[in-house]
Amino acid sequence: MNLLIVFLLLLLLTAIYRLLLRFVCLPQITIERHFSKPVVFEGEHGEMVEIISNHSIFPIAWLRLESSIANALQFTAKAEMNLNGDRHIQGMFTLMPRQRIIRRYPVHFLRRGSYQVSSSAITAGDVTGLCHVTMDKTAYAGVLVRPRLLNGELPVEWISMGIGERQSRRSLTADPF
Repeated sequence: MNLLIVFLLLLLLTAIYRLLLRFVCLPQITIERHFSKPVVFEGEHGEMVEIISNHSIFPIAWLRLESSIANALQFTAKAEMNLNGDRHIQGMFTLMPRQRIIRRYPVHFLRRGSYQVSSSAITAGDVTGLCHVTMDKTAYAGVLVRPRLLNGELPVEWISMGIGERQSRRSLTADPF
């Protein structure tokens, strides 16, 4: 009889924690992202900073955060993985009340273009593993990767003259006379 009471109590606590996670804890989690430099050149190295904050007064036993990334951004962290042909960054940790976690990922910019890391899937659960709740969050981080420079430096004529200072050999409009 005591075993049945313990089992029912465990199920009740799990159901309460699941409701608490879904309606109180996960909506109060914020994710902020940014790259160390908003504009880089192809082949450079940089860093993506991710800040996860728990603004609720309840602890989260475990939290898994998955973010989709472009193939041209090569993260050198061990948390990178492939799922169904897509590349993801995944991290798992515990969040205490009012705690903030800062994660830094070294990144190598392989190809030119405009890239963004925006959507994240958050999965949280209890210590027993009986319940887990998933929620999507949006935290935008964008970077512009410019083409690689010739010989690693700007051409001299670009440095010596500003935009619009070059003399034209012909007139922009025809002479009316």
